[in-house]
Amino acid sequence: LVFALARPQSSSTQVRRLTEGVDIMIALDVSKSMLIEDVDDGDTTRLTMAKETVKKFIAGRQDDRIGFLMFSGEGVTLCPPTLDYQVLLDSVDQADVDILKDGTAIGEAVAIATNRLKESRAKSRIIVLITDGDNNMGAIAPLTAGDIAAGYGIKIYSIALGKDGLVRYREYEDTWGGRRQVVRQTMSSLNPELLQKISKETGG
Repeated sequence: LVFALARPQSSSTQVRRLTEGVDIMIALDVSKSMLIEDVDDGDTTRLTMAKETVKKFIAGRQDDRIGFLMFSGEGVTLCPPTLDYQVLLDSVDQADVDILKDGTAIGEAVAIATNRLKESRAKSRIIVLITDGDNNMGAIAPLTAGDIAAGYGIKIYSIALGKDGLVRYREYEDTWGGRRQVVRQTMSSLNPELLQKISKETGG
């Protein structure tokens, strides 16, 4: 009786939020040349700068499903498109050089990203391609992969990272006393024209 006089009530509320998200695949180059230090006044490696920028980009999104893959001479998906941004950020942290076969397989990276997005029902699907080199590996040509992406209505936004010319990088050598850090110089060669063409032909 006391319970009834207290007039207990229950309520159920549902909030339906309609969002128009974008499905995104980020493809990050992790070839050895990404260890070159020619960004941020030459004190930061290309890879470090790229990963920091990718994280900032992710932090600025809200309702977009984002996936992440790394590539060098081959590519691998570390995180399929997801709204779980913490898992996504963890996958970005895992990306590093010397995990995959070295080289730069831009065409393969685009093909893998396209395969992840082709079944998506999102109104907008894009690939963010970040690389510091020219295509020199892989079984599929970059422009062919771009044509396939365009056929699925996927846009590619390309970022060429680094600069041409003489640059420096650090590597470690095994010695009798352990390991020592050695600073070396090498010639860097970008192909921004290729990336621009891929983006233009896909509408990115």
